[in-house]
Amino acid sequence: MRIDRFLAPSRIIDLKSRNYRDALLELLALCPPAVFPATPTTATATTAAKPVAATTTATSKPVASATTATTASAAKTSASATTAKTPPAAAAAAATAALAPPHAAAATTPAATPRPPSSAAAAATTPAAAGASATSSAAASAAASAAALAPSGGGILEALLQRERVIPSLLDSAIALPHVRIPLRKKYVFAVGRCAEGLVESADPGDKKVRLIFLVLASDKEKSIHGVLAALAGILEEAAVARLLDGAVLLKEFRAAVNGLFQGVTSKGSLLSSSFNQLMWREAEKIALGARCPTLLLFSDTFAAPANVPAKTAKGLRVVVVARRSYEFDGGDGDAGEAGAKPEYVIVRGHTKSRFSQLRGALLVGLLHGILKPDERVCCLGGTADSDRLDIVQVVELASEFPSVLSSRRDLLPQGVRADVLERALGIATELAVEGREGRPIGCILVIGNRDELKPMVKPLIMNPFFGYPEDDRNILSPFLEETVKELSLIDGAIVINGDGVIDSAGSMLAANMRDAPVLPGGLGTRHAAANAISVAADCIAIAVSSSTGQVTLFRKGEPLMLFERAVK
Repeated sequence: MRIDRFLAPSRIIDLKSRNYRDALLELLALCPPAVFPATPTTATATTAAKPVAATTTATSKPVASATTATTASAAKTSASATTAKTPPAAAAAAATAALAPPHAAAATTPAATPRPPSSAAAAATTPAAAGASATSSAAASAAASAAALAPSGGGILEALLQRERVIPSLLDSAIALPHVRIPLRKKYVFAVGRCAEGLVESADPGDKKVRLIFLVLASDKEKSIHGVLAALAGILEEAAVARLLDGAVLLKEFRAAVNGLFQGVTSKGSLLSSSFNQLMWREAEKIALGARCPTLLLFSDTFAAPANVPAKTAKGLRVVVVARRSYEFDGGDGDAGEAGAKPEYVIVRGHTKSRFSQLRGALLVGLLHGILKPDERVCCLGGTADSDRLDIVQVVELASEFPSVLSSRRDLLPQGVRADVLERALGIATELAVEGREGRPIGCILVIGNRDELKPMVKPLIMNPFFGYPEDDRNILSPFLEETVKELSLIDGAIVINGDGVIDSAGSMLAANMRDAPVLPGGLGTRHAAANAISVAADCIAIAVSSSTGQVTLFRKGEPLMLFERAVK
């Protein structure tokens, strides 16, 4: 999905508000009403009822048409006079109140008959908004739009803030990624706002100040929101991105920088700019053709900065890029290949310095997503990290690299387990193996499978920290849950994950029968034995991280596959 297709330049702004809540209202005001389902007059009744509740009640009584017209005119005049005297703080409060659930309006004016607002009523409110401060004006304007967009169980603003209370959307001290699912006619609506001085979330001066807000509204029927959030978080967390956005002084420059993040504009240089790299590229192509490899696998960490890569070589070989982020490379014209076409990506998080570990992880992820075939030969091309110099060519035959039980996507993935869930779990396990926690190596077990099948073999060692939370808030695909998972990995016991990514429990004992499990190689302890046993007892995958060696081992049907090991320092 191209994120920039859902982000119009007009929805990238400099925020006028200094308060986080009001800043969200500003961004909500940018969302086009056409993308929201038509809501009949409930929001209109809400906004009209607050300033002149008594008048609304009076007009609801059966009267002659002339009397009704006179009363309505008086109500407009009264509303205009009242609004003109409203201080900025009250205007902001009224803006927030406009996002209240529809039933709140019904309780305020039970006898009111909903009517569409007239143009005169809209005009009467405009002078008052113009007379308020810039912050209050932005908040009030946002309320007018957001009131009509409120989903049926509560306002959009309150839904956003409620999610923030459960899992904060701060990516670091300067960037926030608030998000919510609501009824939409489009899959997604994005809006971006920046505040150079930083936003204040409360009166506490010790709060972190947010300088960039990336608002995500997703359709309540859209299932890919966690993947989109993960992609956004991965891009926005890069240090180079922060420097890029800080360097954009004018709003026009800032808009170009934001859109450029999702169009590959950050790419610099060319893969074939060096004569030595051109030579290695041509020789790798010859080797691949001689070995009958249909795919050339390129490791992106060879380059210190992103470089343009063609989707195909001059001889028609398909190019697959191994990268940490899918935006690292932009399709270029290169010396050959389809102009503007982009290569396929295999995203492998937590790169280690071991080329063997990177290669195995890349091949496994490629198999998971169907990018590579089990009987395929792959020509791999790379070099020393950040050297900008290609110097390694290797041909790998997948059938001999992986055990037979792991050679096909159908056998590798248990029934009901999504490929991106397994990929995310592998990424977290790899980062734990490489980085540890608080400077110390740790070990853990992640089990992925059908919760109903696993339930008889899982016993709690502690109170379940995930119990009671909505499934959407405890999905491992969410980028905001990663730190929670890593922190809970310090606890003895396994983290159990359903096939759709919803985490069921942490600190759980695995009570599978070990007598049916095959004997493990020497040097593997009880953690690996438990992971091995449950992979045989249930249709699941178990991932074990060794605290002593940092090795990441995947178990499937009793077959161990060593994927990563911690680099020797």
